[in-house]
Amino acid sequence: MIIAGMLYSIFGMKTSVLCAQAAQEGPEADVIQDGSQSIFHNQLMVAEQDVDMKAEPDAKSQTLMTYKKGDLVFSTGETADGWYLVMYQDKTGYVKKEALSIQELDVEGLDAEMALYEQEVKLVVETVEIYHAESRRSKIWGGVIIILVAAIFAVGIFSAVKAKKEEESGKMREQGVEIEDWNA
Repeated sequence: MIIAGMLYSIFGMKTSVLCAQAAQEGPEADVIQDGSQSIFHNQLMVAEQDVDMKAEPDAKSQTLMTYKKGDLVFSTGETADGWYLVMYQDKTGYVKKEALSIQELDVEGLDAEMALYEQEVKLVVETVEIYHAESRRSKIWGGVIIILVAAIFAVGIFSAVKAKKEEESGKMREQGVEIEDWNA
């Protein structure tokens, strides 16, 4: 899957479609391409020299593009007469077998790199989860503080009203006015 992703980014969408087709049909699947028999092999190759991609498996055929020495080439098949069926983005063509060699992939290195990447992703996910938990706690404590401040204001207002009533009640008693129980 990793290699398919790399090939997709290098060679375009059509490559991943062919990889999927080849995987479904198996590595031994034969395909008829322009009347000649080709064998699917989906292999990453490297250009050993500057080489032209031809429209047909013929040296006199139209040149679609030129690969420079060292360029990576994705070969999807091989013809019986010594040509690789290759792809680049939306172009499909042929390159002589002598001009390409198999690109060896460091599978162990890729596995180690992916394991490291996996650890980094887990660390990022854990960090994000910690930030979300802290955010939820902050919101809860913010709500608690607002309720406490509102309660303090309510107690203050209630105390002020009660003190005002008691003060008025005390003044009226001093003046000799009978007061019925205000608390009733």
